[in-house]
Amino acid sequence: IALNWSGERWNPLDLEKPRIVHRHRNLGHPQGTLRSPASSKGALLKNKLGKNVPQLSELREEFFELESPVQVQQGLDELKGDESDTARELRNLLIRRWAAADPGAAAKWVEESSEESAKQSATEQVAVIWANADLAAAISWVQTLSDVPAQTSAILAIGYESARTEPLKGLELAIQLKPSGERNQLLSHLVSQWSANDFHKALGWVIQVEEPILREHLLEAVVVAGAEANGEASAHAASSQMAPGDIQDRAAVAIVQRWVQKSPEAAAAWVARFPTTPMRQAAEKELLSVATGRRSEAGN
Repeated sequence: IALNWSGERWNPLDLEKPRIVHRHRNLGHPQGTLRSPASSKGALLKNKLGKNVPQLSELREEFFELESPVQVQQGLDELKGDESDTARELRNLLIRRWAAADPGAAAKWVEESSEESAKQSATEQVAVIWANADLAAAISWVQTLSDVPAQTSAILAIGYESARTEPLKGLELAIQLKPSGERNQLLSHLVSQWSANDFHKALGWVIQVEEPILREHLLEAVVVAGAEANGEASAHAASSQMAPGDIQDRAAVAIVQRWVQKSPEAAAAWVARFPTTPMRQAAEKELLSVATGRRSEAGN
């Protein structure tokens, strides 16, 4: 997004819904003249926050009237130390707007900020906006961060943003994180998205994962996500690549749930090869449920 900051008012970016329409207000300052911090709109807003006078919607509109990057930074500076929900939302709003116009400058401000309590959230806001605009640049930036909690939040945010268009890049970034529930959830989401569009490539990537338990969970995500469009391939992968146990059983039932919608005969033939276990009973229940539903629809 290219914006001209030289003497022009900053048009609101459509990042908040409902969109707030900018209204010209004569504030007694010539256009392009920066106010001193003492008379900045940020200071006025801080006073309002302290008195709890305006509604959040009024403050949000006031913040949309900040006219330059300098004033945006002043607004952010004035919110330092305020941990109220209102201040937190306004801080995130300003960071997102700044990042949309100049992600590098916004990122630099966040990195240099001494306000540790807000740094993680602010870094995440920059990451989301930057990843949407330029994924490669966002990935390059996040790898330079020295603050580990902030970097982790940013990687998670970038990973989810990459899922729709570049899941492999998100995977390559996220797999570098230390093991955690959040990391594993992101990895599962990424391989699911990839599998739905390119089952065999997603499967090939997951097979190379070295952590055994993580690999099983990711295999489950791949075969389940691919089952509707690639039922036979998903069934074969679940049988040949997954270790016997609860995860494989759960994946098999989920495959049947999806596969039976398009190819009930093929799904039933696969289930018939299962050993007599609770997993087979659950799969047969799914087959029966679909068959009963179709007979009911035919009767109507």
